[in-house]
Amino acid sequence: MVYKGVEAAATYYVGSGFSLQREWFGHSAKAKDSGLLVSKVPKSTAALGLLYKANGAYGSLIAKGRSAPSTPRTASRPPTRSAPIPSPT
Repeated sequence: MVYKGVEAAATYYVGSGFSLQREWFGHSAKAKDSGLLVSKVPKSTAALGLLYKANGAYGSLIAKGRSAPSTPRTASRPPTRSAPIPSPT
């Protein structure tokens, strides 16, 4: 597999020991042999957090999410046919 991606993060100090944090990751995963996208790998993930650090105390509340998985490109195949199942007699 070949994984590629980009990441961005930012933290903003609000005051009184509180900060807001935002992270975003965009990525893809492809098979080495065919170059096709790997199924079930999200196009991006993100996180949003509230951080606290003051007077020796530290805490965080982080929410994470992801986008829909990439739709893999697959070679088209003709439809398969199966024989009908005989009814019991």
